[in-house]
Amino acid sequence: MGTDKCLLNIGSAPLWKCQLALLKSITDCVGVVAAERPAWLDESIEWVPDSRTGAGPAAGLLGALTWCEASGASHLILLAVDLPKISKESLRNLVRGVRPGAGIVPRSGQRLEPLCAIYPCEAADSLGSGLAEGRNRLQDLVGQLVEERLMVERVLSPAEELGFFNLNTPGDLSSLQHAP
Repeated sequence: MGTDKCLLNIGSAPLWKCQLALLKSITDCVGVVAAERPAWLDESIEWVPDSRTGAGPAAGLLGALTWCEASGASHLILLAVDLPKISKESLRNLVRGVRPGAGIVPRSGQRLEPLCAIYPCEAADSLGSGLAEGRNRLQDLVGQLVEERLMVERVLSPAEELGFFNLNTPGDLSSLQHAP
């Protein structure tokens, strides 16, 4: 992308502010997960460090689960900053599908959507074991959580899949900015 996606303006605000506002419309307990505290992050917003370096998003998820558990919550809503079309209704649909001790992960075709999912804090042990074994591919780790019944899959409708548009390239940004 050539720039920090968090700082891209979507409408009149940087993407990180849009996603933070969306999460705050669902829950009061909100933090920003990153390997290092971002320079743009206001001091009033909690920074949640990755659990370890070099393990990608899986380390961020484990750090967030540890933080969530310490806060006394039972589940973690994870929302990646580069999913700008996710709606409040999409998040609410996920929340409605959560059960004690189990989270929910959307499935789009053959792929899970682990960066917009709800995880039970109990998933931390399994995720930590996977990372300790050198496995850090989130698709595989979350697939394991599904096998362990810590997560259930929710198959997205074709209309819902449009909300899971991932902002990865300048072309993606251009199409987002020129969409009706």
